[in-house]
Amino acid sequence: TKLQNLWGKSFGDSIYSFNFSTMDWAQLGEISGTISVPDSLKHVPVIVEAFPLGKEERYSWVRNQRRTFYLPFLPDGFYRLRAFLDRNGNEELDKGRTRPFQLAEPSLWYADTVKVRKRWTTQGIRFHLETLFSSTTAKSEE
Repeated sequence: TKLQNLWGKSFGDSIYSFNFSTMDWAQLGEISGTISVPDSLKHVPVIVEAFPLGKEERYSWVRNQRRTFYLPFLPDGFYRLRAFLDRNGNEELDKGRTRPFQLAEPSLWYADTVKVRKRWTTQGIRFHLETLFSSTTAKSEE
């Protein structure tokens, strides 16, 4: 309070405290896989998100022109995965609305939980987003 500016006002507290912790990379794992989209939507970014079970965190990856994805630096545990086409580029899943009318962005949850282990890459995850646009109908058996 003894230090003052030209107008006689005291400076605010100049001490900032930041708390953070680090993790050893050897304690983290990875998830990788492939994404298939219709040829007409190749230019639309695809976002893959990993949600650890029982936690509020979210890890995401934005697809570039390649058809593979890679989620590094994940703590070990079980994850649910979701992929969606980010048509408007805001990197969030938009669920659509009525006024003004906007369609929901197509999304797909991976069918099973994925186990991430320390120092290990969980591979072989495949998202087939073209199935969201197929117009096949099931034939009834007679």
